Amino acid sequence: MQLPRKGALCIITSSIKDVMVLRQHGFPAICFNGETYGSTKGSDSGKVVAAIIEVLRKRFKRVMLFLDNDEAGIKASIKWERNYSIPYAVLKTPGLKDVSDYQKRNGPHKTFRTIKRIISKTFKEHGTPY
Repeated sequence: MQLPRKGALCIITSSIKDVMVLRQHGFPAICFNGETYGSTKGSDSGKVVAAIIEVLRKRFKRVMLFLDNDEAGIKASIKWERNYSIPYAVLKTPGLKDVSDYQKRNGPHKTFRTIKRIISKTFKEHGTPY
C-alpha cells in the first residue's frame, strides 16, 4: 500500500489491520513497528520516525495519531504528541481497542461516520479545524 503523493490528512496508527480499515474508508494511513517505535526522540528509531514525520508534513496538510485505546496506546500517544507535536485521538468505546475492532462490531457505515467525527473533533480541539 502506498500513500498518495499529497493530501489533506495522513493518519499514523498502530497496526496494519487499522491501516487497512482506514484506507478502506479513504483515509491515508501508515503504521510503524508497534506503538512505542520511535516514541523516544533521541533514539535511533526516534530519528527514523522524526525523518518520516518531516516527510509526511511536507506531503500532507495534517498528520495525526490514532493509536490503540489501551494503556500502551494512550501513553505512546501522549509521548508522540509531546515529542513530535502531532495531535492524537483514541477510540473511546468501552471494550474496543482499535478501529478494526470497532468495524468488526459496528460495520463499515458506522465506522466511517465515527472516524470522520473523531478526526474533526481532534483537529477542532487543536485549533485547526479539519
